[in-house]
Amino acid sequence: MPEKKKTNRVVNYFKEVKSELKKVSWPTFKQVRNNTFIVVVCVLVVGAFLALLDLGFSAGFKSIIDKENTTQVEEQIEQQVETGDAVEEIPVEQGEADAN
Repeated sequence: MPEKKKTNRVVNYFKEVKSELKKVSWPTFKQVRNNTFIVVVCVLVVGAFLALLDLGFSAGFKSIIDKENTTQVEEQIEQQVETGDAVEEIPVEQGEADAN
């Protein structure tokens, strides 16, 4: 007997699901198309906004890092000139040596 009750529960569950799905207000194809278009446009706008923020932040951080590196190199050169130490020569790449 317990098996019969279990089967009835499963059958009743699917009958109730079918009954509830009949009550759902399904959108028309035109509504689905319009809503999909709105979602795609919003995703593109937010994506472009985030891409611009990323580009701006990376450029800003790069300029800060470059300024720090340039300042450190300039300080090292000034110290070498003040102390009279020989300034190391920067190796020239082969292509630049041929051009000169």
